[in-house]
Amino acid sequence: MPIRKIVFASPHCIIDCHNGAAITTAHALQLLRKLGFECQAFCGAQLDCPEELVLDDLLVRQQAAHEVRQVTIDEFHGQMIFTLHGELPVTIFNSTSTRGHWLDVTEMNAFVRAYSNSWIRIGRM
Repeated sequence: MPIRKIVFASPHCIIDCHNGAAITTAHALQLLRKLGFECQAFCGAQLDCPEELVLDDLLVRQQAAHEVRQVTIDEFHGQMIFTLHGELPVTIFNSTSTRGHWLDVTEMNAFVRAYSNSWIRIGRM
């Protein structure tokens, strides 16, 4: 039997309502879920919004149930946010900025390590 699992991973946030690519990708993953694929997203906090936003506040405004966990990954101390976008499980690596332009190597390395750690993915698919 073929493996029917898809993980979308990107530093750009899939719940970004200002980004056409994020909206389209989320719709495609939700459609694939309806076709029997187990799909999830692992993303960063980068948004196509000119001002800085707090993702926790954004999810509250969207009335999206979510869980925020404090994490330490190597030298990075931050947050992981777990939520659903429609029926799509989403894990957000909540970086220091929603405006992107990651210049901090510690944060970039933590993003990659967080994705590669099995505890992020187990139980989310």
